[in-house]
Amino acid sequence: MEYQRDKDGYFIFGGAYPMKDGQTRFTTLKEKMSAFQFQFGKAVKSEKCTVLFPSRWQDFVCGKDNAFLIGEAAGFISASSLEGISYALDSAEILRSVLLKQPEKLNTAYWRATRKLRLKLFGKIVKSRCLTAPALRKWIMRSGVAHIPQLKDYPTRFTSPTSRM
Repeated sequence: MEYQRDKDGYFIFGGAYPMKDGQTRFTTLKEKMSAFQFQFGKAVKSEKCTVLFPSRWQDFVCGKDNAFLIGEAAGFISASSLEGISYALDSAEILRSVLLKQPEKLNTAYWRATRKLRLKLFGKIVKSRCLTAPALRKWIMRSGVAHIPQLKDYPTRFTSPTSRM
């Protein structure tokens, strides 16, 4: 996964690569970008870190014995974008609502309450695997598919502003 953006007058360019050949892949990507008139000067700063993200259903862990995990600690991070702040806030809100209800089995209630969030993130695991499989990625890119709309993207006669007239 590659990314680029402008921040505070600097062009930030990077990617997420396997640990064993990350630097080689990054250098290769920079060389490929020169074909698109990207000219990289001397690097001002370089940062590297290991990114952990869920890769299977069992990687979502909500806690036990009245100890609770939220956000990245629970595995609530997108495997396709490596973003996690919104899922941290969502899981904190879910935990808050569970604690306010004071069910008998708090951990079980929290696990059940995070089901929708876990399913959403599991879908991102599948998406990540599809986008990182070279043959499948090539097929997807050639197909021209940019976005698969969800049902909520289409107004219905019950939610359309004009249906209230």
